[in-house]
Amino acid sequence: MIDCYVIDDESHAVDLLVNYIGKVPDLRLAGSSTDPLLALRELVDNHSADAIIVFLDVDMPELTGIELAELLPAHAVKIFVTAFSDYALKAFDANAADFLLKPVAFTKFLRAVEKAKTLISANERLPAEVIPGAIFINPGVKGKVLRVQVDEIIYIEGLKNYIIIHTITGLKHITYLTLNEVLEALPASLFYRIHKSYIINIRQIQSVEGNMVKLISDITLAVGVNYKENFMEVISQLTVRTKRK
Repeated sequence: MIDCYVIDDESHAVDLLVNYIGKVPDLRLAGSSTDPLLALRELVDNHSADAIIVFLDVDMPELTGIELAELLPAHAVKIFVTAFSDYALKAFDANAADFLLKPVAFTKFLRAVEKAKTLISANERLPAEVIPGAIFINPGVKGKVLRVQVDEIIYIEGLKNYIIIHTITGLKHITYLTLNEVLEALPASLFYRIHKSYIINIRQIQSVEGNMVKLISDITLAVGVNYKENFMEVISQLTVRTKRK
């Protein structure tokens, strides 16, 4: 059972998410508030140990969701909720598990929850002494582990029982893992599987056109049919659009 907390200055928005949480068997409502400062106090005082999913409205008086996210306990997994797509990039920079646009559809709520669960599961498996922003892999030498900076990863390629980690330094790291295994250890807000053979770092994208993604260093990868819908939804949330008629 995973606890959830909802913070939004609009009571009807709180009610909707509370209703959604109640429909999912392995979620439990730990609390809700229309006051971000009150919510922060309760989360810090009463939820200091176990993982919790926090649904945060971005545009709130006194304290914005982005500002509030920086004050939350480390175990809080954040899902931002807002009516303004302009905030998407800031939300992902705040290491959010996902970003939901109002009005929130139940199907999109479920997808966001699954991303949060993946992130919680990955964090539970990582030992406490692991350096934030890095993963350790076995490079194929017995008794040796190699530290790989997460922000240096451009993309990861799957080759049967092995993966190749391509980095901005030009180095390629090969290790005996599957794409699913490495994906679980990476920040869910930054790394997305776009093909049966590829995981990309969303911060390394230069452009998306049709079924192709261009990354830095003139790397172009195809988006698989089975992954396109979810990936394009993420790109859509990050796309800034005019509000003019």
